[in-house]
Amino acid sequence: MIKNRGVVSLTAFLIAVMILTVGCVSQYVRSAKIYVQQGDNKNAKEELLKGKDVTPNDPQLFHLLGRVHAELEEWEEMNVAFNHVMELTDSFNDDIEATRKESWRMVFNKGVKPFNKEDYSKALVSFKNALIIIPGKYETLKQLGLCYLQLENTEKAEEYLKAAIETESDMTTKNADDPKYDLSSRINLLNIYMLGKRWDEVISIAQDILEHEPGRADVIDKIALAYQQTDQDEKAIKAWDDVIKVNPENPDYYYNKGNILYRMERLEEAAEAYKSTLKYKPDDEEAFALLTNALLRLEDWQGLVELLEPALFQGGAVEAPENPEKDVNIWRILNAAYVNIGENEKALVTSKVIITLEGDSP
Repeated sequence: MIKNRGVVSLTAFLIAVMILTVGCVSQYVRSAKIYVQQGDNKNAKEELLKGKDVTPNDPQLFHLLGRVHAELEEWEEMNVAFNHVMELTDSFNDDIEATRKESWRMVFNKGVKPFNKEDYSKALVSFKNALIIIPGKYETLKQLGLCYLQLENTEKAEEYLKAAIETESDMTTKNADDPKYDLSSRINLLNIYMLGKRWDEVISIAQDILEHEPGRADVIDKIALAYQQTDQDEKAIKAWDDVIKVNPENPDYYYNKGNILYRMERLEEAAEAYKSTLKYKPDDEEAFALLTNALLRLEDWQGLVELLEPALFQGGAVEAPENPEKDVNIWRILNAAYVNIGENEKALVTSKVIITLEGDSP
């Protein structure tokens, strides 16, 4: 019987302690609520911090503490308090989620205005806080990436843009065909990889983009260049052909294709590519020189005449100009072309120019 009385007494004692403890915590919560109603969140926080040391497992206290931290924009402390509440009970989950969403909306929007005004450093502060409130949120990660991109911190920009892509299932878009594909972040990553000459990564992400946007010239030309830089010649030629179909008036596309063909000793094809370059960019000196060399190696004398004659006799008539082109070698090539196609009178004119230029040489 003594033993049983002891158990009863101990139980009664524990109950009494719990009642007293709850009473103390409730008093802290009640006091904090009064401060909150008065708009005095700092004193409310102090009351709750005292209370949490007395009973560290009161979900009501920590829920209120989390909301007070939110009012004070103490986001890390808010998350600590809310996370502790959710460990204790799920009774407050809906309110915690609503508080976090509203806090995120407020802070994220606070960063939008300076971002639009190109004050990226200021915007960065708000977006970082938004990421603390709801970690891993797609919109926040993307905006952080864009801020760092504008601030020319490509390492950080890459980090956050890749993180955004990993969480793109959270994105909202009006694109009903593919609502979960972040094209713009991939384009930005592609440009970062191009800037760093990270050709393998250029190829990888460009292939990804082209699966969704097969006709994008601004992506096809980059993958073509990446193939070219990594000596994947056949793939590069095909890619240049693909982008030429999309944008046939870009002289650089033909020029780059011509360079690959020239290196592969496919001189006739290279010559055609360089001719197309000059069609859209007549003053491209490099394409002109490479076309000349290709035709010379092919011994295409008629092609050389058609190329060089209008360039050297700009007046139209084949007669010695007063101020001839100073490169004597180009005159020698044209002279050889005239001789080989039997244009002896024209060859005589070029010979005179060659003699004059050689005589002027020191």
